[in-house]
Amino acid sequence: ADDQRFDVVYARFLFTHLPDPAKALGNITERLDPGGVLVVEHIDCSGHFCYQPSPAFARYVDWYVKTARARGCDPNIGPRLPGLLRDAGLGDIAMNVVQPAGFSGEVKGIAPITMEMVADAVVAADVASSEEVDQTIDELYTFANTEGTVQSLPRIVQTWGRRAS
Repeated sequence: ADDQRFDVVYARFLFTHLPDPAKALGNITERLDPGGVLVVEHIDCSGHFCYQPSPAFARYVDWYVKTARARGCDPNIGPRLPGLLRDAGLGDIAMNVVQPAGFSGEVKGIAPITMEMVADAVVAADVASSEEVDQTIDELYTFANTEGTVQSLPRIVQTWGRRAS
C-alpha cells in the first residue's frame, strides 16, 4: 500500500543501478517513520586493488567502470552516500568502509567471475572486443590462481541516517 511506513530500510547495491539515486532515496525517506533509520551499502570501484600489479586486473576495473557509466550507472557511488542521505533529509549520518580482500580462497575468484558475467555488456558498450575480454578473463583466472597474489573486492561504503522525530 502507498501508505506503508517503516522503522528501518536496508538497501544494498541498488542505487548504483538507478539513473536518479537521489530521487529514490527521497522516496524511501518519505516512507520512514519519524526516528526511522535508512541503511545503505554500496560499492566504490576506485578502491579496487590487487598485488602484484596485474594489467588484466587494471583492464577489468577500467572496463567495468566504463561499461557501468555507459549504462547510466555509478560504480563509485559509495563515497557519495553520506551526502545523498543528507540531501534526502536524514540526520545523524554515519559511515563505515569495509573491503574484503584475499591472499587465497574465493575472494580472488570474484574478478574473473564478474568479468565473465559482464562480458557481453562490455562488448556491447564498445569498451573492448570479445577477444580482448576472453583473453582478460583467462589472465584474471591465472592471476587469481597464482600463489602470493592478492585481490580485493571494491570498497563497500556502509552509510546510515535517521529521519527526524
